[in-house]
Amino acid sequence: MRLAKLAYCSSLGKEVESEWNPLDSDVEAFELKKMLGLELRTYENGLDPHQYASAHYMVNDGYSGWVHEKINGDATVDIRPVVRRVLVRAAAEIGKQI
Repeated sequence: MRLAKLAYCSSLGKEVESEWNPLDSDVEAFELKKMLGLELRTYENGLDPHQYASAHYMVNDGYSGWVHEKINGDATVDIRPVVRRVLVRAAAEIGKQI
């Protein structure tokens, strides 16, 4: 989370409040996505429900990568926690480069 916060603060040019937690907040996770230019995808395999959430990130030197999280469950499972986690992991990858 520390590296994700570093990337987010760097994009804002300022610090955020200590209660900031995109792992628990959809609003904060999607603000992180927007500010860092992350691309989000969820994948299905045939007729099965969503099985993966993936986020694509880019860093300043042109390097890019993907992070993936497996979604466990059936069509009724709430995928939002997995989506938030994959966004935070992608942000942390950007934070590692700062």
